[in-house]
Amino acid sequence: MTFSTQSPSNQNPHIRILCVDDPAVKLYAETGDLVSDWSKRTGISVEIVILPWEKYPDTIFSGLKSGCVDFDIVMLPGYFWLPGFVANGWLTPLTNLITSHTPEWQAYDYDDILSAIRKELEIDGTIYLLPSFSEVQIMYYRQDLLEKAGYSSLQSPVSLQSWLEIASRLNDPSNGLYGTHFKGASTESMVEWLPFYTAAGGVLPDGSTSKCFPDKTIIESMKQLMAFLPYCRADVGQSDNASLFSLLTGGNVGIVNHWSGQLGPIMNKSVNSYATKYGFASLEHPWGTVWAFGIPSTSNNKDAAFSCLLNLTGETADLQQGKYSGSPARHSSFIDQQALNTYPWFPALLQCIERKNTFPSSPEFADLMGELYSISHQIFSGEISAEDSARKLSCRLDLQ
Repeated sequence: MTFSTQSPSNQNPHIRILCVDDPAVKLYAETGDLVSDWSKRTGISVEIVILPWEKYPDTIFSGLKSGCVDFDIVMLPGYFWLPGFVANGWLTPLTNLITSHTPEWQAYDYDDILSAIRKELEIDGTIYLLPSFSEVQIMYYRQDLLEKAGYSSLQSPVSLQSWLEIASRLNDPSNGLYGTHFKGASTESMVEWLPFYTAAGGVLPDGSTSKCFPDKTIIESMKQLMAFLPYCRADVGQSDNASLFSLLTGGNVGIVNHWSGQLGPIMNKSVNSYATKYGFASLEHPWGTVWAFGIPSTSNNKDAAFSCLLNLTGETADLQQGKYSGSPARHSSFIDQQALNTYPWFPALLQCIERKNTFPSSPEFADLMGELYSISHQIFSGEISAEDSARKLSCRLDLQ
């Protein structure tokens, strides 16, 4: 999917932006003030290329590795990818661009970005990214069902034990209601397991100085996760974002821990008749990242790209993310009274961001993720036991 503001000119730069197909990106494709009006003011044409997630990693990695990436701005998920991108020299440090755009940078107010988000925009104090939207785990729960089950309120943050108790009490599959659910598909499973690992005292190794996952912690966390599975729909091992969207908009699940970047479309009252029935909370140990924009080192239009980037990620754009992703990244958005009245999840979301665990900032951690996705997916699919998961992980890491 491609959106262009105007035909490229031989005299002025033409900016190409690569985005993943996510609710947040509709903001840039649909909102004239952010793209079209900026293009008219500057005379710089903008082309936005939107790819589905299935094609996105291969496109961006193959282009950057070959040095032939044909984009001036690319979108990436914080510390999932940033450490490796920086280590490979694929991204432009924004330091010199900030210096050459001092008035724009001062107006941008970088310090307004929440500190937990800013952390994932930088490596060793150097800024490489600017945020599109925050992406953290947040609990969605049916307030009406909790009240019927005897809960007067749900204290945030929520412990795993409280979550399990609520899921067991709300579970009524014969009437199409599941106590809880997870994204157990092989592309999602690791992050679903991580709150359990952290609650068991686990700390992710950086993949460089350590690759150790204590067997006891792996087993304990997997067993705790498995205790939730009887209260999930049978297809939990294949479930993804679309599955959670269907369950939440259909009113078919009691309580889930799901990405905040899906809040906008899920809580859209035109597609979700249950939207007003949901409450929101933070887990004790949520995980998260930030989807953000960077400038490839191969771009020939770095100055124009940086100016465009400031426009795409400034205060106005961030506040508008309430409607699209539902998950902004700036302090100013979370204290805007109109936004608070419109987006009732903002207080809980802010707590989630402030509490979120962050992935290691070493590029070597990426080498461990494949194994973590694999064993957690097999747990969700019922293919292995908790003990098997520890043995498999240990054996596979020993072979690396």
